[in-house]
Amino acid sequence: HRPLSPLEPIHWRIGGSHGTRIENMDINRFLRDGLEGTCDLSVFGLEHYNEDDPLPAGVRVPAFWGPPPSSSSSSSSSSSTPSDVWRFRDLTDHLRRCYADTLSLEYQHLEGEHERMWLEERFEGRFQAMSSMVTPEMRSAALLHLLRADQLEIFFGQKFPSAKRFGVRGLEALLPCLWALTERGSQLGVEQMQLGMAHRGRLNVLVNFLGKRLSEVCNEFSEQLDFLGDMKYHLGTRGSVSIDGREVCLTLAPNPSHLEAVNPVVLGMTRAKQDYDGDTEKLRTMALLIHGDAAFSGQGIVAECLQLADLPEYSTGGTIHIVLNNNIGFTTDPRAARSSYHCTNVAKVNDAPIIHVNADDVDAVLFAAVLAAEYRQALRKDIVIDLVGYGLGHNEMDDDSLTQPLTRAKVQQHPPVSTIYADRLLQDGLINQEDLESQIDQVSDEFEAEYQYSTSASPSMSEWQPQNADNKRLQAVGRACARVPEGFEIHDSVKKIFDGRLRQLAQERVDWALAEQLAIGSLILNFSPDSGDDVTTGLIQPADDEHSESSDEEANEVDCYVVHPPCPVRLSGQDVERGTFNQRHTDQFTAIPHNVFDDLGLGQQSRATICNSSLSELAILGFEYGYSLEESLALTIWEAQFGDFANCAQHIIDNFIVSGETKWDTKSCLVLLLPHGYEGQGPEHSSARLERFLQLLDDDPEHLWPGGAAGAKEAVARVQEAQRDLQTALEEEEQQQQKQQKQPTSLQHRQLQLDRALRSIELLQEGYDYKHNIAVVNLTTPANLFHALRRQVHRTFAKPLIVMSAKYLLHHRPCRSPLSHMSKGTRFRRVIEAGGVGDNMPTRQAVKKEGGAKCQRLIFCSGKVFYELHHACNARRVDGSIVLARVEQLAPFPSLEVALCAGRHPEAELIWVQEEPKNMGAWSFVEPRFRSTLKTLLDDERGIRFVGRPPSATSATPLFKHHKREVRTILDE
Repeated sequence: HRPLSPLEPIHWRIGGSHGTRIENMDINRFLRDGLEGTCDLSVFGLEHYNEDDPLPAGVRVPAFWGPPPSSSSSSSSSSSTPSDVWRFRDLTDHLRRCYADTLSLEYQHLEGEHERMWLEERFEGRFQAMSSMVTPEMRSAALLHLLRADQLEIFFGQKFPSAKRFGVRGLEALLPCLWALTERGSQLGVEQMQLGMAHRGRLNVLVNFLGKRLSEVCNEFSEQLDFLGDMKYHLGTRGSVSIDGREVCLTLAPNPSHLEAVNPVVLGMTRAKQDYDGDTEKLRTMALLIHGDAAFSGQGIVAECLQLADLPEYSTGGTIHIVLNNNIGFTTDPRAARSSYHCTNVAKVNDAPIIHVNADDVDAVLFAAVLAAEYRQALRKDIVIDLVGYGLGHNEMDDDSLTQPLTRAKVQQHPPVSTIYADRLLQDGLINQEDLESQIDQVSDEFEAEYQYSTSASPSMSEWQPQNADNKRLQAVGRACARVPEGFEIHDSVKKIFDGRLRQLAQERVDWALAEQLAIGSLILNFSPDSGDDVTTGLIQPADDEHSESSDEEANEVDCYVVHPPCPVRLSGQDVERGTFNQRHTDQFTAIPHNVFDDLGLGQQSRATICNSSLSELAILGFEYGYSLEESLALTIWEAQFGDFANCAQHIIDNFIVSGETKWDTKSCLVLLLPHGYEGQGPEHSSARLERFLQLLDDDPEHLWPGGAAGAKEAVARVQEAQRDLQTALEEEEQQQQKQQKQPTSLQHRQLQLDRALRSIELLQEGYDYKHNIAVVNLTTPANLFHALRRQVHRTFAKPLIVMSAKYLLHHRPCRSPLSHMSKGTRFRRVIEAGGVGDNMPTRQAVKKEGGAKCQRLIFCSGKVFYELHHACNARRVDGSIVLARVEQLAPFPSLEVALCAGRHPEAELIWVQEEPKNMGAWSFVEPRFRSTLKTLLDDERGIRFVGRPPSATSATPLFKHHKREVRTILDE
């Protein structure tokens, strides 16, 4: 017990049938001397009354309070006041018992009167309903959970005394709290619980709540697992419990050391479960987040996540928060860790009620858990349980006698909560000493048996799991998205954009925004021309065209389509409905919202959610990552307002997106759209920090071929040979035409051979992509954007995709792709050479023929700078002496296609051009990989020269005139 802060007034109610709130009343002033002594009636202007006087006429207490406390005391018999009449002292005693004992409630900050009255009735009337809310069976079960928690901490201390465990000592009541929450939740319809927590108490929760075998944890302690990706107290798992015949599925998400970082991930997982399961009422799946006291008040991501609670596309129907409050943050005392009295004050911004409960009073903890479950299910809102206990250092290796010597001395003399609660149940007659000792022995024997099993059994990794389209279909999708429903008034500017998209479809040349729209629209439709049955993702079917009847089976390897059922698509971020650059307009016609994907009228379809987010990167990106984990046949996209802003979410990127598969085997096909490009808009609106993502790729520039360099070199040689054979056949056919001869040639056969060789290159590169952790692309064509988004679903494996997406190119008229580049027989192009497959730009560069200009410079580039180079070549009438090649996928590095491109120009100088400074962008990533590729696959000793901005501490200039001068310098060089 401790007095509440005089700086933090508690509002109490008194008088009338519903009570009258006394604003800004100091609880310490009303309850003089903290928790003892008399009440100060002058607070109410009632100082002329005596504490033993009955309440004034007309003042009644709520019926759910029950009889006054004095009615059951012996002293009341000598009083002249009837036993059922409330006195001032009775009022004080009841309120002190309600709010100033081991359990207290903060709720008067709630704006809704219904919520306040709901809580008042249950909290102030709990003494009448306690026996039904906290039953004897619950109390007996709670003791067992406490004993298991306590014995597990003792077990770890004996078996692994020198290992960090981040135990739950002082807060063992967390375990009965979780079980009570789950039991009451299941009674109210909860079928799934998504949990997130940091390392404090995690091992105990894994074993004693989610049912992870203790032998697995022992294997992790003894390091028998050679493939453990993260610390044992960071791992997640799935489990289930059966309560009165009702099964509740439990998921504990893995987390990094970054405290509270897992919160938005869990919220995203919860919302995805609700969406995919059709849980529109959000009653069947519930989120539960377990925090530390210092982190809850100190980490900004907590406030960001709280703000998501009532946003339409982010709400999970209320989250239950449990704060493990051991009154210390690492070695920092509360007075140095926060400005507020309570660590939970941040939750008030979200209108969340806060239950403060002493972790030594297990009955009070059980009541708090039941109340929280009922509140969440009844009102679909957040609620916080502040579980106040104590701790012994940050971890077991800390000597807290150095930092908190007085606290340590008191804690060492304090009995564990299992002993306190066992004594209480012994006193209440719910258990006898023999049964208690038997339970302790059984738990101890069980843990020892698991340990012995771990030393003899072979360890195994515990599992934690959460391209083209028909031209007519694309035309139909595009026209359906441009259709304005009856009754909607469309803004003139938006109508102009939609009319422009219809013209693009008629001309069959589409821009960036329309390509994105076609990708989303085609994914949400069922696409299976030959069968109405649902199929698995990644199934390749031969196309029904002239090649299908060919006797040569290789034809079908090139021309194919991907069959898929309707795939849900979710695109979120700041201003994504309109688009930061006024390019999207998927949900804006009038004040009445309308999503252009809602009803395409093209048969069975899934849902495409395009939703603006709160002004947050950290929480929103974490949310979308969590959302992407719950369904493999779905596309989840997060778009930054500017790519630069992604650095506000850097630890979500570092600790979840790029490393989650390696650490925890979590598979995600999340897409990050990061607007990137230099246009003279300054340091914070130019660069998505491409270099950072490339640095996070887990490849070795000297060993780019997981299956060995020999196979890669052979595949490149086969393509080169097939290209030479095809060129010979073309020349033979040309000679025959000149001689007017009509002899048969091997042209078609050689084309098929080349197609087959190129297909082997594609399959090898897909295998390389599978071996690595992420993909990073810097695209230049709308068609490649179309394919990149669809590829995320159609691949048989899931990898996060980082897209350096367009800004200037969104409205750059030449940046368009023929619709044929997205139709049957097409795919994503990692490298696009001028005049080659996937090239969307007409060029004046001469096609090299006998006696024509040889390529003297082969310029590789990536992203928007290509268009500046292309326009400069055309303006300066450069012939075939300069060839431009676009590296669309930077990581994993497309070494095979780069080798083929460089091999076609063996005498050309190789140049890498980028718009970023030399110490940024892709240069430091591509240079060693170019060198390794050329030397290993082509036996080519050529190097590659850099052209771009000089090294700089800042990413871009804010002066447009300087920007133009820098671009001119790059082009001249």
